[in-house]
This record gives sequence, structure tokens and C-alpha cells, in this order.
Amino acid sequence: MGISYKLGRSNYRNFHEGLEKEWLLTNGIGGFACLSIIGARNRIYSSYLIASLRPPMDRKLILANIYESITIGDKEYDFATQEYNGNIREGQKYLTRFELDIVPTYCYEVEDVKIKKTISMEYGTNSVVVCYEIQNGSSKAKMNLTPLFNYRNPGEASERSTLLFKTIVHKKELKLYPIADSNYEIVFYTSEGEYYDRGQKPVSMATPNYIIDENQVCYIDRRNGFLGVDNQYTPYDVIIDLEAFETKRFYVKCELKECNHKEDDYEMSQGLGSHIRIQVQKEENEYIYNCKDGFEVIKEYKKRLLDYIERIPDSDSFIKMLTIAADQYIVERESTGLKTILAGYPWFSDWGRDTMIAMQGLTLATRRYEDARGILESFSRYIKEGMVPNVFPQDAKEDPMYNTIDASLWYFIAVYQYLQATGGKEDYEFIRVKIYPYLKEIIEAYQNGTKYEIGMDKDCLIKGGSNLDQLTWMDVRVGEIVVTPRHGKAVEINALWYNALQIMNDLTVYYGENNTRYLEIAKKVKQSFVEKFWNEQSGCLYDVIEEKMIEKQQISKEITSQGNKNRETTNCDANKENRHQEYTNRENMDKENIYKENIDKEIIDREDINRKNIGYVNQDITDKEYINKKNITTNNISEGNIEIVEIKDNKIRPNQIYAVSLPFSILDKEKEMSVVEVVHKHLYTPYGIRSLALLEEGYKGEYIGKLINRDMAYHMGTAWGFLMGGFIEAYLKVHNHNEKAVLRAKEMCEYFEDHMQDGCINQIAEIFDGNSPTTGRGCFAQAWSVGEILRVYTNDIYPYLPKDK
Repeated sequence: MGISYKLGRSNYRNFHEGLEKEWLLTNGIGGFACLSIIGARNRIYSSYLIASLRPPMDRKLILANIYESITIGDKEYDFATQEYNGNIREGQKYLTRFELDIVPTYCYEVEDVKIKKTISMEYGTNSVVVCYEIQNGSSKAKMNLTPLFNYRNPGEASERSTLLFKTIVHKKELKLYPIADSNYEIVFYTSEGEYYDRGQKPVSMATPNYIIDENQVCYIDRRNGFLGVDNQYTPYDVIIDLEAFETKRFYVKCELKECNHKEDDYEMSQGLGSHIRIQVQKEENEYIYNCKDGFEVIKEYKKRLLDYIERIPDSDSFIKMLTIAADQYIVERESTGLKTILAGYPWFSDWGRDTMIAMQGLTLATRRYEDARGILESFSRYIKEGMVPNVFPQDAKEDPMYNTIDASLWYFIAVYQYLQATGGKEDYEFIRVKIYPYLKEIIEAYQNGTKYEIGMDKDCLIKGGSNLDQLTWMDVRVGEIVVTPRHGKAVEINALWYNALQIMNDLTVYYGENNTRYLEIAKKVKQSFVEKFWNEQSGCLYDVIEEKMIEKQQISKEITSQGNKNRETTNCDANKENRHQEYTNRENMDKENIYKENIDKEIIDREDINRKNIGYVNQDITDKEYINKKNITTNNISEGNIEIVEIKDNKIRPNQIYAVSLPFSILDKEKEMSVVEVVHKHLYTPYGIRSLALLEEGYKGEYIGKLINRDMAYHMGTAWGFLMGGFIEAYLKVHNHNEKAVLRAKEMCEYFEDHMQDGCINQIAEIFDGNSPTTGRGCFAQAWSVGEILRVYTNDIYPYLPKDK
């Protein structure tokens, strides 16, 4: 694979097939552009320009699309491609090829005319350029461009009544002022042609409203249970004359800028529905737009990314393509003046957990060490009570949220990997001055207790969460339904805790400080972890351990009646072999909807769904009476008729893989091998690791349909791309990076090369169906999916490949 993609008509034999592939461009400040390879808007987010008002958030969709047509003689060819309620415009019939060579290019041919359109964002600004190269044939022709404007939140469709703008046309420039926000103006510039007011077109009951492009259908959104109908504002066309055999290059540019006009600058004339024209009162040259040549913008955009590729002298095409993909997540955060990482496109902001996992591949594998420092420092400024933020809201004016138990622990791993990649004195000094005090704060907070009942128990393991809290990455909550409750001691959290202590030990040694207490705690953590999490019968680790207060008489009753459930009291492990045959064909059964029950009927209330998901059913005991009592930290308390017992979840989930893959081993070699084998057998798919094994009760193999259906499947069988990084690393670790294992790991990564030619081109999706063919779902481009594949391939596969491979 080279560093470009060329997709011909075999990729869009019909309109809807062409909607399944799309592209992504970003501007480094949170703005982006995305569209299908046939030029149609396939989702509410599809557009040429989504701007970020306060980087990287507060986004607005500005330019939804540009429709082109050409008139040769008396025949018009319409290149617009879009589905509407009741009809489809199929301009893809004239599309000969789509190319993605860092930036997207559409190539059209009609009669003896060739048209090439290339789109690029201008890095660091809320602007986009669209460049056209036309080779006209033997007849005169007219090229018509219709820009589709908007000013709305990217994830919300527009009603016709909301498309209210004031407009100015002056020579090559069109300005639009959103009535809803007087602080910004949309500037549209064309290097060629004249503007034509579409409001002057005659309309009647039988003809369309030319000012509004109405009832666009966003196919993917509709498939996911939304209405998926949108409207855009189309006040003007741009018309370009072409002489016979003329070759013409021109461009248009659209930019969102802060508004600096005054009310007396303009005189409003008559209003035409939502179309309000304004007369210019100032001198003409005050309105000349200072616009960089669009073709130069493309060159600069590509050169910047090619320079990043050059930083990695020893690489192959896969590393190069992932390096380009990685750049799209690294953005400026205005509040710190430093870098951060967006978790995914098109809807995620920057998340603490995702950032700490993704940055290891996105910045360290690509040798963007300055960006890595910026990211670490940026998040350090928001650490509060020993907690790294979980997520920054879409509205930059709102405070970050801290409902996460693992972001702070992943912060240690990111710091450790940064030092492993750099290792210079100046790097250790940067950590000592900017980061080390916060690492101490985190350890103290986790040891002594912080928000959300997070703290170290007497066995030195970390526990946290209760009731509606969702603190790990399996964090879906639907109202009062906690889909995957993981309160208590989660397996990956304590593997991370052990590693955090070991990393602090190393740092204290380097900085000449006393390290005794970190080693002492780490030793106890390791001992408790193995004693409590190892499931001898299954040959793997329990997923989570929760303490509950239960009447003694109910303990015996529960063991008797629930002996084979997934989540039971200590020493009452479930016998999965008895169910293995029943679930062997679960994948096919799920496709036939045998296990798809009516959600409203299945989910009666939070208490009911929690019990169903953990396999713990006891109608005689209520949570309020026996669970989450304060000041009880031992497993052996017996007071009257009440006793504390450990409830161990033995569902096969992927979280245990981090007990093997993280830098400091908490298990012996035999146990590590067993964990990898179990995960490989029950959770592995070519595009990710399942969040729950097929044989488990509650497994859901497809992430599709209404939002509640998708939420219920999100961590209940759906495969996750980012988990492949930890799995491959663990797989190679237990096989000592031998040649056979390295070649197998390379093969695992090659599957992603194929995926990168599907869905969002040159990106890796957030999630995939657990069932074959593991179709990409969720965000079409996800930071930690890209980061983890890039990290593990660069660090653990490519350097170990035989020279002839």
C-alpha cells in the first residue's frame, strides 16, 4: 500500500454503496470536514467545513457541501449527489474516480470535458478551499457552483425556519451573517465567475424553493434510528464561463471569522423569507478579502504531513499511512495553549482516558515529542483531587467532568512511555518540574481516598464506584440503567495501579528520593491481585470484585440457587462448560434475532438490569440494606446476621489483557500465557477484541438500530479496535517475540490495512460488530484505535520482522 488511495466505480456501483465510504480532513484546532466518496452527505455531520469557535470545541457546521453542474450547449449535467425524501440526485454517475492523497479529489467526465475537484482545509484556521481544474471540450460551457451554507451544532439537523442570514455580495466575495449569532461572519470567496441570486429564480407551487435545499436524507443517521433529514441555505450560485478547449484552474474558499462590522456599515433592504440582502455603504476596497491561493493551501497542507513522515526514516507504507491518520487527532486546546487529543470523529471531544492511551502511538511512535509534552502538561493543569479529567464538555465554557477511575492511572503509563521514547536529561527534568508533583498527588489521593469512593482498600487494591457511577471505560448508562456495572475492584484498574506504583518507584530513584513506600505497597498489591483475581477454573482473571453485605442465611440460599451464574460469592465459580454447546452458534442465532428481546420489556428498571448483567439475582435482598455500607473495608467482618462477601464476576471480558501487556508484570509467565490464550479464543476478531465473549449470557453481536439498542450492545459483545494494541503486545510478550508470533501479529495488523480502505478512508473506526463480518460502527475515526495499532506495530512488530519479510 502506498500513501494514497484510488477508488474507481467498483466502489460505488450504486448510490447507497457509495455512501459507505467517506473521508476526513482536520485543521488542528478541532474543526474538520467529512463527506462520502461520491460527494453525498451520508450523515448529519457531513460537511466541507465544521469550525471550532473555542478550540477544540464549540463547533459549528458552516459549509455543508457545494453542488456542481455544467451546461454544454443546451444539455445540463448535474454532479450533485444527494438523497432527499422522495428522490435521489445521482451525480456519481459522472464520477470516474475518487482519490485520497492526504486530501480528497473527485474526478468527473462528461462528453469531452474533464473536471477535477480537490478539497483541503487550511491548517490552524476555520477555513476550507475547494480547487477546480477543468479541461473543456470542443464547445463553450458554463460551470455552476451552489454552496450550501448553515450555522448550527454539527450533530443537530436544521429546520428551514432556522436558516436565517443577512448576506452581502461584493465582487468575488459573499458574506453571510447568522441571525442567531452576531459574533461571527461566514466569508465565501471565488477566484473566478459571477454570483447569481437564486432568489431571483421564478417559483410557483410546482417549482422548488431555490433559497433552501430542503429535506436532505442522511442515510447513516436514518439507519441508526434518527429522522436524518436536514436543510441548507443556498442564496447564490457562482457561474463560470468556459471557452472551447479552455483549461481553467480556479478555487473557492469558505471561512468562519469573528465579526468586526458595525450596524451602520450596512443598510438592509427587502427580506425574501430567510434571504435578506444588504447594500454596502463603505468604500469598495475595504471589502477585498485577503485570501491565500487555494492551490497553495493544498500544497502546504500536504507538505506539513509529508514532513512528519520524514521524521520516521525507517518505516513502511503502513506506518506512513497511520502517521497521516494520527495527525488528525492532535489539536490545540485554547484554554492551555498546548496540545490535546480528540477522542474521535465526528462527535467526541478530548477525553482523559482516551488521550493517555492514544498519545503513546499518535505522538511517540511518530516522534512528535514536543506535542507529547504539551499533552501531558495540558492535562496536568486540570488535575483535581488526584484525578485527571474524564472528558471536556462540548461547550468550552463548562468545567471538565472527573467521573473516571482509570484516566489518572493511564497518565502514569503515558509518562513512562514518554520517558522510554525520549530518555534525555531534559525530558526527565520536564517531568520533574511539570508532571512529577501531580503524580505524587494522584498516588496520595488513590491511597487515602478521593471522589466517587475511589481509594485503596486494606488489601492495597483500588476500589471505587457505587450506584449509578460508571468509572471505567465500560461506562454506558441509560438514565438509571447501568449497563455494565463494574463497581468495586476492577481487574485492569489494579493492574494499572501496580504499574503506577512501580513507575513512581523508578522516578523516585532517578530523582534521588526515598522509594520504600511505593515498593512496599506494590508488593502487597501484587500478592492480593493474584490471590483474589486469579480464576483457576477458567485459567484467566475475574473481571471485577465487589463487596456486598448479605444476611448469612441468604448466602447459603444464594449459593444453592445461583451456583452456575456468572457473578457469585467467592469460591462459587460458574461452570461455563455446561453452557458452551448452547452458545456455540450464538453468532448465527443473534443474526436470526433469537436472543433479541424487546428492550422495553426486558429492561424494567435499573435494579433489574443490573442483576441481569451480573448474573446475581436475589429478590429477598435490597441494595439499600446490604450494599455499599460505609467504613467496612475487610472481607471477614461478621456482625450479627450480616456478613461481607466478595462477589466475583467471572464473565470473560478483555480488561484482563492489561495485566499482561502493561510494562510491569503482575502475573507469572504461566498465568500470562493462559490469559492470552483465553482472550484469543473467546474475544479475538480481525478488527478488534470483543467486550464480552460469545458464550456469555447477555452477549450482543451487532451494534445497530435505535440508540438504546446500541447502548445496550456497546460493551456487551461489541469489538473495540483499541483493545487490539494491548492484546497484540501481550501476545508477543508471552511468545518472546519469536518469528512465528511476530509474523502472526503482522498479519493481525494487515487486516486493518484492509479496513482503512473501507468506512472512513485511511482511518480506523471506534468499534465493530462482535459478529462476523465485524462491520465498523460508532465514530468512523477513533484516536485510540489508530494510536494503539500504530504503537504496537511500530514498537513490537516492525523492528522484529525478518529482513526478507
